[in-house]
Amino acid sequence: MEREEFREILLQSLGAIKGGKPVRLTLVRPRNDLLLKKLKEMQYIDTRSIPFQNGYRFIVSSFTHGQYSRFRSDYWEDMDFLSVPYDDFTGILKTTEEHGFVLHGFSAVGKGRIQEDFPRAENGIALKNLNHYLSMGYHPYLLKLRKGGISIQIRKDFNFFFRKSDEECINLIYDTANGILTRREKLFDDLIRLKLSTDAGGKQLHYIPTCSYRRFPGIEDNKISEIVRSVSGSFTMAQGKNGNMIHYSVGESEKSEGKILIDQDNITIVPHWNSRIESSLRILEALKMGGAVTW
Repeated sequence: MEREEFREILLQSLGAIKGGKPVRLTLVRPRNDLLLKKLKEMQYIDTRSIPFQNGYRFIVSSFTHGQYSRFRSDYWEDMDFLSVPYDDFTGILKTTEEHGFVLHGFSAVGKGRIQEDFPRAENGIALKNLNHYLSMGYHPYLLKLRKGGISIQIRKDFNFFFRKSDEECINLIYDTANGILTRREKLFDDLIRLKLSTDAGGKQLHYIPTCSYRRFPGIEDNKISEIVRSVSGSFTMAQGKNGNMIHYSVGESEKSEGKILIDQDNITIVPHWNSRIESSLRILEALKMGGAVTW
C-alpha cells in the first residue's frame, strides 16, 4: 500500500475516535479472517482495522492502558502482537529526523528503568542522554518526539500515540512502520530464516518450526543461558542427552514456551505448541545481539 492510500484510509477511520481522546495505532498481524467480524461481535464498535503491508494491519483506537490489555487478551489467539527489535530504534530515530521530528524524551530499561523528558529542549540533550544510556547497555522502549506543536510517541510494542488533529504524524507513522517491517522481513529471510509452514490449501500457518543455528565458536554455555534468561519470564537449565537444555517461558499473562538444546556446534530452538513468532524472535534477537549464533 502506498503512503497516500494509507493516509486517506486512516483519515477516514479517525472519525471513530470521539472528542479529544488521543489516537492509538497498533500494528498487528491477523492469524485469520475473523478480525473484522469479531470486532463488532465483541462490542469494539469505536475500533477500526485498516490494511497496511503484506497482511499486517493497524488497529485504530483510543484505548487506555486497561482497555488495551483487555483487547490483547480478547484477541490473543487471533493475531500476532508485534514488538520492535531493540536495535531498530536507531533506524526509527533516523526516520523521525528525516521528517523533522525531534526527540524530547524516552524511557529505557537496563540495570534499572530510566525515564527522561525535556519538552522544551532544542539542543538535542534527550538524544545525547539516550546515546549515553545505550552505551551503558540500556534498551529504549518508548520514544517521545515533536515537531513544533505536533507530538507523537512510539512504543516498543508497535503502538503509536498522537492527537487526531496532528495529521502530519501519519506520514511519519507510515515510513517508520514500513522501514521496521522491511528490516524485519530481512531478519526473517536472511538472518533468522524463520519460515512459515504452508498447509495443503496454501494458507500460511503462524507457528514456528524447530530451527538450528550455528553456535558461535568459543561462547560458553553459561553465557548463552544468561542471554536467554535476560528475555525470559521463567527459566530453567538442565543436562540434556547431548548437552545442556534450557526451558524458557516468555510473556506474563500469556506465556509462550519452548526449549533450547545446546551442543558443541549448534543451538536449536524447539518451540512449544503455544509458542508465538514474537517470542521466538525475541529469543533469537537476544542470541544474535549477544553474539551466541552465527550463519
